[in-house]
Amino acid sequence: MKRKGFIGGSDAVKIMNGDWIELWEIKTGRIESPDLSKNLAVQMGILTEDFNISWFEQEYQKGVHGQQYEILLGGTDTTLTGLTDIDLTAGAKTIFDGVGANNLTIGASGTTIVIPGDLQVTGTTTTNNVETVSTSNGVVFEGDVADANELTLIAGTLTTDRTATLVDLTGYVAIFDAIPTTTITATAVELNYVDGVTSSIQTQLNAKVETLSDLSITATATEINLARWHYNTEWVKHW
Repeated sequence: MKRKGFIGGSDAVKIMNGDWIELWEIKTGRIESPDLSKNLAVQMGILTEDFNISWFEQEYQKGVHGQQYEILLGGTDTTLTGLTDIDLTAGAKTIFDGVGANNLTIGASGTTIVIPGDLQVTGTTTTNNVETVSTSNGVVFEGDVADANELTLIAGTLTTDRTATLVDLTGYVAIFDAIPTTTITATAVELNYVDGVTSSIQTQLNAKVETLSDLSITATATEINLARWHYNTEWVKHW
């Protein structure tokens, strides 16, 4: 591994011993670092590095992380060898802004990308094959005006799998003021029969005929009953 551009464990020893000037010259390329390929202690340390780390962790009950990460730059690919975690300092950060108006692919087709916190997208989101949206808080939509008023779309308590299909029509989704307990079986044509009705149909029917006077009938109930008796009597005679 080329040791320029960073401080390693051996370099820390030189700094503590006061040999930092020579170290600085090596790191900045002013002088060449000594050839350690024939140094037995160094070569033994390289061969037994994993063992030494494991032994240290066992003896001192301390984990060792972030050792010997290697970043190879060049060409179109960057290889991160041994890298298992990337930590950034606290504060807002911008990454990958140099990609520009191009596609940025993260992971392979079988990769699961996990985002523990919130994900905020300020641009356009295109999602393919949405299988499950698991949220008890629903999906919140902003109205056509960005204000404090939002629309929440949420599923009710389900007793089995349900399917709600949005048909190939332009219009509005009907909203009920109470939870329906059955499915409406009337067709759109049948519902259109009441188009233009602005009040209760039963109330309107009741208002059409309430008394005999509404039918312009002047006979009393007694006179109607007598007429009925006379009709029955005559019918019996002829029979």
